[in-house]
Amino acid sequence: MGFIMLQKCCCFPLKKGTLIIGWYNVITSILMIIYSVVALCKQDTIIKNIEDYVQQPNFDEEILNTGVEVLMSIIIASAAIGLIVSALLIVGAKRGVPGLLLPWIILTAISLVLGLGYSVRLIILTFDVDTETASLQFFIFVVSYGIHYYLWLVVYSFFKMLRKEIKGEPHTFIADIIDPNDGLPAYSRLA
Repeated sequence: MGFIMLQKCCCFPLKKGTLIIGWYNVITSILMIIYSVVALCKQDTIIKNIEDYVQQPNFDEEILNTGVEVLMSIIIASAAIGLIVSALLIVGAKRGVPGLLLPWIILTAISLVLGLGYSVRLIILTFDVDTETASLQFFIFVVSYGIHYYLWLVVYSFFKMLRKEIKGEPHTFIADIIDPNDGLPAYSRLA
């Protein structure tokens, strides 16, 4: 694929950036599991709050109860998968095994594509109702999607660097492609 290869993650080497991303994902996965288990334990309170908010006379509490259980179970399962994939990312980065980075790269790429589709749909639907809210959602989406894509690109660049090291090929970064005699000042180089 024709993705840009990064040399660093902010001011850190790619390996350290990948490890930071992995630990961040481990922590968030653990927090999501804890949150979901607590929500399952406090399910009666959650259902009572929903009933008070909706205020419908013919409200079926059993369907809502099942829905909360299913939703929390899905969140626990996805957080557990995220925890496993993040642990593989950390081990792969520490040991220099590119194959262990691949599950995180694939899962995050799928997440980026699905998140893009969902966010665009949500923004379009919100523009019909409230343009001010939709503008705020669009700004939040662009910033969060940009950060998410950058983090994916850091791990992908580290993955490609590890694969090239194993094959014995030299690294090619954007800075290697730019001609030093192109007439631009040195500070305008991308990488």
